[in-house]
Amino acid sequence: MGDPFLRFGRLSLVGSLPEHCYQVAENMRRNDIRECWIVKRSPLEALVESLTTKGAKTYTLCLDDTHPIGMCGTVPIDNNLGRIWLLGTDDITNHWRPFLRGCKPTIEFLSRGYRKVENFVPYDHDETMMWLTWCGFVIEDYFYDIHGHQFIRFEHCVSNKNDGIGELSRPVMH
Repeated sequence: MGDPFLRFGRLSLVGSLPEHCYQVAENMRRNDIRECWIVKRSPLEALVESLTTKGAKTYTLCLDDTHPIGMCGTVPIDNNLGRIWLLGTDDITNHWRPFLRGCKPTIEFLSRGYRKVENFVPYDHDETMMWLTWCGFVIEDYFYDIHGHQFIRFEHCVSNKNDGIGELSRPVMH
């Protein structure tokens, strides 16, 4: 699978391979499956699309270096803004301690090269919104209609460190 980019106990973040898409799609969490279908993609289509989208960076979260339990990444929207995402299996919940320990460093890793990362979550995915808030994302109070379903936008401004594009990032005013 290659050397991990990050490691948190029994969990590691590696570059995604096509076979990871099948393994994660077959065991995907119920809320993630629902989110895929809302945006008119099967779980497998959503994951494969992440490997074929120009400029996208896609990684797999593995248990014991061999068992994919989730995939995540970023898709560029423009030079400063990326769409960050995660689709996972129930094994993420089963291994919540190392998963939570690795969330913030992984978000920082995925955010490199952007001033801000964002995405949308169904408004009724309360557990996801609590997790996003814990990770430092800001959740808007405005609803967006996506294919007849209400979503809420979340965003994260990249910290005031070297952002990987050769400049110090500046805080974004809200």
